[in-house]
Amino acid sequence: MISVLVLWVIVGCASTGVEPTPTASPSAPTPVPTPTPPAILARTPVADGSSGMVEKLTIDDLTVRADCILVGTVVDAQSKWDTQRTTIHTVVTIAVELVLKGCSDQQQIPVTVPGGTIDGISMGASASPSFHSGERTVLFLQREGDLWTVLGGFQGKLPIEDDLVLGLGVSLSRFLSRIEEILP
Repeated sequence: MISVLVLWVIVGCASTGVEPTPTASPSAPTPVPTPTPPAILARTPVADGSSGMVEKLTIDDLTVRADCILVGTVVDAQSKWDTQRTTIHTVVTIAVELVLKGCSDQQQIPVTVPGGTIDGISMGASASPSFHSGERTVLFLQREGDLWTVLGGFQGKLPIEDDLVLGLGVSLSRFLSRIEEILP
């Protein structure tokens, strides 16, 4: 009976997309976070890219490929239909705090991301970053015609909270220093 229950739990977790949580043995030591050396930070993928549809990009990749790198705060987001009314995109307005590459002399930058909601109709893209009003973030942007878009989807947006770059666990100042080392 126990083996049937365990099989059901594993099959049930797999069918819902939830990974079973491994249990730690009582004698296993608790891992202690350690600072990431700059050389490792440069080769670290920004996200796991688990969708399989997004190329994993490192900080080096993002820095070199970006047309614009900035630190800013989300001040507005407006969803719009395309001209054929077949897809929804959202224009996110970013108040620029600091520019590290490109896009200088702009106090605000409109960034276009796929997806959004209009009149109760929602569309989304799994690799697209999400934005929240008042959120402070590092953005790696690319030019697509007249539009600024986020390079690498979700990988090109790194939220900042309490002066830490979330997802990387490094201070904003250390992260910005690393970006400046990479830039030509």
